[in-house]
Amino acid sequence: MNDATQEIVHFELVQVTEASSSVAMELTGFQRGLDHLQTQGVNVGVVTTDRSPSIRKTMRETYCDIRHEFDVWHVNKSVKKKLVNAANKKENQDLQTWLKSISNHLYWSCSSSHGDGEECVRRWKSLLHHIVGIHRWEEDGEQHTCHHAPLTDDEQRRKRWMKVDSPAYKSLKSIVLDKNLLRDLKQMAVFKHTGEYVITGS
Repeated sequence: MNDATQEIVHFELVQVTEASSSVAMELTGFQRGLDHLQTQGVNVGVVTTDRSPSIRKTMRETYCDIRHEFDVWHVNKSVKKKLVNAANKKENQDLQTWLKSISNHLYWSCSSSHGDGEECVRRWKSLLHHIVGIHRWEEDGEQHTCHHAPLTDDEQRRKRWMKVDSPAYKSLKSIVLDKNLLRDLKQMAVFKHTGEYVITGS
């Protein structure tokens, strides 16, 4: 699908007898489709997929001149599942009220990074400061601030900030700083999707 026009420009049909597994079928169809577009003279600058290990490897080794991005919705779904599982534990109840905000923060981190993978990671990690009520901090010798408008004293007082030494915060921190997630965020800074992305009011 061309994400600019939302039109399907090509598809491939792979028979089950052509591959050893469903994973192999997906890779076969993907390669055929991408090869077809290139032979037709289509200039493919960015390809967005889920985090399939086989496609990730193929993009890295065979199509290294094409930028490979991961679908933000798929990654966010995975992160939300981990957050919900953590929040359902009795000692992590404080996480419950933050679930939607954390999910929104992931989308914002990707959509506002303008293609800069490192900036996407920095914005995502800033959550760990904001969520405990710290909106200005130093990191690697540089001063950083939250990107939201300044909070009033009343807003700061009424917000249910998490405590750094709480089990809930420690669980959140382990999810936010997961090394695989931080690596993959660098391939989400163009804010691409594998299907039509509709911004809603929720």
